[in-house]
Amino acid sequence: MTSKRYASVFLIGLLHGGMTCLTGQSEELPCPPITVVASKDCLGFPDGWSWSVSVNASGNAALTVGSRIVTNFVVTREQITTLSRALDAENFFGLKDEYGELVFDANTDVLTVVRGHQAKTVRIHSLHRWLESHDSALMEPARAVRIFSIIRNWFGTPSLDGLPVTDDRPYLKRILDAAEKARPAQQAGGTLRR
Repeated sequence: MTSKRYASVFLIGLLHGGMTCLTGQSEELPCPPITVVASKDCLGFPDGWSWSVSVNASGNAALTVGSRIVTNFVVTREQITTLSRALDAENFFGLKDEYGELVFDANTDVLTVVRGHQAKTVRIHSLHRWLESHDSALMEPARAVRIFSIIRNWFGTPSLDGLPVTDDRPYLKRILDAAEKARPAQQAGGTLRR
């Protein structure tokens, strides 16, 4: 019976490209393959180029700036594990398909994640109005922004013809900070303070 169990775990590892997820304890568990495609259309950021990044199930990534691949890199197992945990924590696959407002000269972030048999694409349009008002409506799109931020932090600010990739990480951080301020005060058990 024990050998069948190990054989099953080994087979799962093979089916999932041999990737394992770190559990935070001494054990590792098979991790469903994760593929990611994220992009930023930077109409609202004139100081940089639009970009897209694609990451295959083996962690091999390609960053495209404008229309040219600028760099290839590898996403580590720890980074994949962090992403997988965040997908669960933010209930990414339960999010709406679009957030924000379509504004003529604003950016749009598009994030597609496939994990095992789950797939989700989320478009994040301008959140400026909600950001300025610290509206609690920011709390749900901030869940998608957290995932987008994790992926955006996988690469720095490479340049194409001397013009850097749009670095909107400060903007993303402002959204996350504003959403945190709008969050109702909660105790550790998830109940509201009275």
